[in-house]
Amino acid sequence: MYKALASLLLFASVTLAQETQLGSDLRREGQELAKDCTNFKGFFGCAQTLFTGEPLHVSVGSLAPQNGVAFGPGFTFAKNLGENWRTTTSADAVVSTNQSWRAGIYFKAFYKPQQPIKVVTAPPAKKMEVAPGPVPTFNLYAQGISLNNIDYYGLGNFTPRSGEAVFGLTETIAGGNVIYPIFGNSGLALFGELNGRIFDPRGRTGQPAPSLPFVYPTDALAPGQLRSM
Repeated sequence: MYKALASLLLFASVTLAQETQLGSDLRREGQELAKDCTNFKGFFGCAQTLFTGEPLHVSVGSLAPQNGVAFGPGFTFAKNLGENWRTTTSADAVVSTNQSWRAGIYFKAFYKPQQPIKVVTAPPAKKMEVAPGPVPTFNLYAQGISLNNIDYYGLGNFTPRSGEAVFGLTETIAGGNVIYPIFGNSGLALFGELNGRIFDPRGRTGQPAPSLPFVYPTDALAPGQLRSM
């Protein structure tokens, strides 16, 4: 398995041309897998590359409660655009043990203007500390998620556990946000976000608890849920 994955990464790097940044990253990752994953001594290095390597890795994480642990491929790629823009693109697609899933792509860009180079003829009066300052950050994202097991107990804070019902939900989210620092290093920033959501609830059978439409058959008991089922 490890040799096949390393060979795939090496093949991809050749396909994308090794002179490109992405091709170079794929080639180096393939070399690391080939080196660490073919002997027992490199076990920890192999695991680190498999689960945290760039640009390709294995994504592992839990979805919503009661929907299992999800596994799948992940991708991360950082690239500089010109002198002032730094970008990161990441994507993943995972499926959990109860067949719930999540897939998404995320793009981050921040603007860091280059400081002009100055010639200093005299030594500075005191030691100057160089620290990065806040910069404008832009995020774009699109994500789809499908959960097969969501519990519902009715309205209010004092509903009994005997009223448990289960349903599934598929949701798509797309949008972006901006973080724009103000007043230098004050720590203050303007934040704006715009996104859209499309959701599709559904009944769920084959579970210990009954499906939601059978327990709560009217919209008054489960507001907004039954209209889409």
